[in-house]
Amino acid sequence: MNFIKKNAKDIQRGFDCEYDKPSVCPHCGLGMDGQTISSSFVDFDNGDKLMVQVCCCTACRRYYFFAVLLNRETRQSRFVFLYPQYEYMYFNKNLNRVSPRFMSMYNQALRCEGNGDTEIAAIGYKAALDILVKDYAINMLKVNKDSVKNKNVFTAIKEYLGTSDIIKSEEAVRALTSEYAYYEGAYPMNDFVLLKLYMDIFIKYVETKVITNEEPFKLDDPKETRDIKSQPQSKPQKKAPVNQDPQNK
Repeated sequence: MNFIKKNAKDIQRGFDCEYDKPSVCPHCGLGMDGQTISSSFVDFDNGDKLMVQVCCCTACRRYYFFAVLLNRETRQSRFVFLYPQYEYMYFNKNLNRVSPRFMSMYNQALRCEGNGDTEIAAIGYKAALDILVKDYAINMLKVNKDSVKNKNVFTAIKEYLGTSDIIKSEEAVRALTSEYAYYEGAYPMNDFVLLKLYMDIFIKYVETKVITNEEPFKLDDPKETRDIKSQPQSKPQKKAPVNQDPQNK
């Protein structure tokens, strides 16, 4: 979930505490700074206050609300919930034709990222990219499945997408070969950002390849498909016979 920083003192005087305000509308999915309609503060446990804020999306004009826990003494805050929940859903008809399983895995990773589970999301994104590249090789390039399935995603990209220039950099190598799960230490956020950057590059590349390899557009109804040569041509009209003078016979 994406946020923008706000300060509670703009709502309630003397309450100097920053909090996270959702920056994506849960209805239309567009980025925005929702118009605040109303805010209320309720006493909570351990001296915290629960702030509930109703907002209106500046794009679709629909309402939503969220809650944040604020502590005046520590000046710390914690995001609690957003209603309605945002549906993390990605769909691309061109990629879905090549790999429906990619669409499923990619959306699972999106939901993990939306819930703040970055390490699980990273594993999901890498798996989704691996599935997309291999399905592209099998379904579009007609490569034998047995020769594709055991390759790692880095090797598959080099062989089937023809983008070796893109993945020569150290950043690309790290983003595509990292295991994303560490026994010691947290997963570097910078690597996650890099992974998503290269994900976008390769997803758009595959989509471009799919579009440029499309068969010519065909109408659904064969009756509507006619060859120009088969179109009935208008026959030349016959001229009316000219009356002859009987003296000229």
